[in-house]
Amino acid sequence: MATITDLTLAGDSFALGALLTNNPEMHVEIERLVPLGDRLLPFFWVSNGSTEHIEAELVAQDIVESVERLTTVDDRHLYQVTWTP
Repeated sequence: MATITDLTLAGDSFALGALLTNNPEMHVEIERLVPLGDRLLPFFWVSNGSTEHIEAELVAQDIVESVERLTTVDDRHLYQVTWTP
């Protein structure tokens, strides 16, 4: 059995909201992964923005401890974020 959910959230109600609120042209897609254990897997793709701008926006948030760009494919950038406790 499969479950598919389509959610719409206000920009300030989740961790990546500031990135989207400040940059409405950007698109964020959460990478679909199955977590193993209790660790949050913070992988997501961002498109329609420069890597310098995306990374500066993310690091500026209090809840972000570190940001790592893992790869770039065309105009899409795959990031891993470590959140603060």
